Amino acid sequence: MNTIDELKKEACQKCGECCQSVGIWYEHGNLTDDQIRWHLYHGAKIIYAEKTKLWGAEYPNKCIHLSDTKTCLIFDTRPEICRMRGKVPDDLRGCVGIKRFNTLEEIKLWVGKQQR
Repeated sequence: MNTIDELKKEACQKCGECCQSVGIWYEHGNLTDDQIRWHLYHGAKIIYAEKTKLWGAEYPNKCIHLSDTKTCLIFDTRPEICRMRGKVPDDLRGCVGIKRFNTLEEIKLWVGKQQR
């Protein structure tokens, strides 16, 4: 089963990388071209998690509780969504990859290669 629930099983590395942006995951199917364009027009990168086969959008937006040393200042009392967010594999940590796309054309090219 490839769902967001699987992400909860991953251990937080406490590296602070996932607190540098806000991600929206689409658990039910792919994004339409219109949805992709909307996210890109608003400054997001389109993301694909290879491990869970989920598509999403990632917006650069550092958490206000992230210290200069990339540690969470409210780690023990952080919200549940933060507990999930810190468990998403992140290529910045060298974990199983998340692909990031800047244009609809990049996505279509990558998807086309995957279907061969």
